[in-house]
Amino acid sequence: MRLSKLVLASVAGAWVVGVVATCAFAQQAPPAEGDEAALIAVLQSDVMLYDKAKACQMLAVIGTKKCVPVLAALLPDEKLSHYARFGLEPIPDPSVDEALRAALGKVEGGLLVGVINSIGMRRDAEAIGDLKRLMGGSDAEVAASAAAALGRIATPEAVEILVAEAGKPAVAAACLTAADLLLAGGKNAEAAAVYDAVGAVDLPKHLEIAALYGAIRARGAEGLPLAVECLRSDDTDVFRVGLAMAQQLPGEAVTKALVDELPKLAPPPGESPKTLAVVKAEYGAEDKWIDVTDKVAAAVRGNMLTVTASNALAGDPIHGVVKQLKLVYTLDGEEHTVTIAEGETFDLQSDGPQDPRQALVIYVLGDRGDRAALPVVLEVAKSASGEARLAAVRVLAGLGDASAVPVLLATAVEAQGELARAARDSLADLSGEDVDSTLVAMLEKAEADELGVLIDLVGVRGIGAAVPTLVKLADGADEGVRAAAVGALGLTVGPDGFPGLIDRLIRAKTPEAAATAKEALRKACLRSPDREAYADLLIRAMPRATTSAKCDLLDLLGVVGGAKALEGVADAARSGNDELEDAATRVLGGWMSPDAGPVLLELAKSGTEKYRIRALRGYIRIARQLDVPTDERIAMCRAALEVATRDDERALVLEVLGRNPTPESIELALTLAEKIVATQKDAVAAAMRAAVKATQDAELVARARKLLRKSQQ
Repeated sequence: MRLSKLVLASVAGAWVVGVVATCAFAQQAPPAEGDEAALIAVLQSDVMLYDKAKACQMLAVIGTKKCVPVLAALLPDEKLSHYARFGLEPIPDPSVDEALRAALGKVEGGLLVGVINSIGMRRDAEAIGDLKRLMGGSDAEVAASAAAALGRIATPEAVEILVAEAGKPAVAAACLTAADLLLAGGKNAEAAAVYDAVGAVDLPKHLEIAALYGAIRARGAEGLPLAVECLRSDDTDVFRVGLAMAQQLPGEAVTKALVDELPKLAPPPGESPKTLAVVKAEYGAEDKWIDVTDKVAAAVRGNMLTVTASNALAGDPIHGVVKQLKLVYTLDGEEHTVTIAEGETFDLQSDGPQDPRQALVIYVLGDRGDRAALPVVLEVAKSASGEARLAAVRVLAGLGDASAVPVLLATAVEAQGELARAARDSLADLSGEDVDSTLVAMLEKAEADELGVLIDLVGVRGIGAAVPTLVKLADGADEGVRAAAVGALGLTVGPDGFPGLIDRLIRAKTPEAAATAKEALRKACLRSPDREAYADLLIRAMPRATTSAKCDLLDLLGVVGGAKALEGVADAARSGNDELEDAATRVLGGWMSPDAGPVLLELAKSGTEKYRIRALRGYIRIARQLDVPTDERIAMCRAALEVATRDDERALVLEVLGRNPTPESIELALTLAEKIVATQKDAVAAAMRAAVKATQDAELVARARKLLRKSQQ
């Protein structure tokens, strides 16, 4: 007769045996939580294998020395040996070790391997003699398991046995396990001796590398000479061991050693890869070509370029026509031109060695953050090429100071692609007291080719001290410089400079100049420390602005937000000037706070006729999208329905009600749906589905389902 299946469950961190009752357990109570005797009885009965396996698992949690003999008796069982070991291993009693040692002479093959593994997991030092014997046997799997168990035991006696046979890969792996445990236990000298012993014999590469890594790690700072020796190795794997340890080892001596080694890792003169630069790239056909130079230059990686001629570069300049990518690039100054047909990929790798060792060491120096490395990194950034120069430029972002500005600026101006971007990024992130003042001083005296980069940088860094110089540049003769300077002012001016930007918008002579000034003002508004003050300045500028500029100022009031800005936009929406009312109602329709609701409702009721629907939709949008309490949201829906004259707006209200189900909103939604179901079937269907899910009221559900069916007819 079958017993029940024992079901393992976890309740509040405690293991519980649940029982699905069947005929046998109908006559007796199931094992209670923590009932070791009941679980032992299961193991001693003739129940199904599944039940016994689960009993073993439970004994792993609650078992004591009482269950050890029963579990030990199952070790020779092909089907239950694994579960028995699972139950025995966690029990903190010496009788478990005795039972496992006794089983070594009773099992063989896979079962023996399992018992050996359990002895290793328990780190039973009294089993060392047996394990030594088994390690010397003819069964390779058993021997390897015995070695692994000795490695976990890791006593001096166990280590001595292993080291004597370290030339065997399985034993060497066990030696490394023992050494790792010794190191974790603070026995660094003993661990180093084991690592050295493994490293002294001929073994597979992965074991040699692991031993080398451990030997350095165990020695700490005293392992620096060995790490440096690794950095000098022609073997890539050995080099990376040295690199990893150089990153981990503390102290100024490590930085000095890396600095000393860095020049030795550079490629021989004349063997550096040729410098790749994108000069010009255009995508298109016939008389329609789009400049994609920046996008193609951005694809340069590690002095290599892979680019596919496709619409992803510039959209589709001419629909239905096969296009081309015209590419002009240089390798060490020598110009080349190539045409790539649409759908084809151009793959270019510059000639010369691509050994990344110097670059990798530079990155380690950057991670260490020791300023003692700055001079050598600066030198590489100035004189090297390829990956090493790119690494140095990147590392200067965190390692550099004001002394790095000239090098990075020259690189940002002269280089292209990945290197130029890295130089700009490092200049943007560079820290130090004098970096900003250095950039401002350079901006004041900059040559034409440096201006664009410097203007962008003082803007990105938000350097307020650069504002006077930017103002001068914004009034200069060069149109591109003027636009860039105005854009940077948007990121640098404070409240004192904000009126000057407004004047630029008002005085703009071209749409392009106005757009540039407006974007700068937008950025300044977003940075505003006092939005009410900024709103006041924008409103005060209205009387002297053209109608077009007033519309731009209204847009900016929408960016600023707040009570004063809302008042100014509302006044424009009631002004009687069609252009201003158009701009103002558009701004109010996108207002990002609920306080615009009353203004929009008023305009929807009594504003200029042509803008009433826009105002009503803006009002409904607030109820639909912004953070409004549910009761207020429903009240807004009622107010909107009083004003709405079209089913399109009523459908929008119905959507809001469907998203916010309450008894009141569901009743209102049903009433509204009955009126517009003939013209707004989709909106009614969605709202009715939501109502059916949200209410338990049988009458309301019936009405909703009826309307849902009607909407689907």
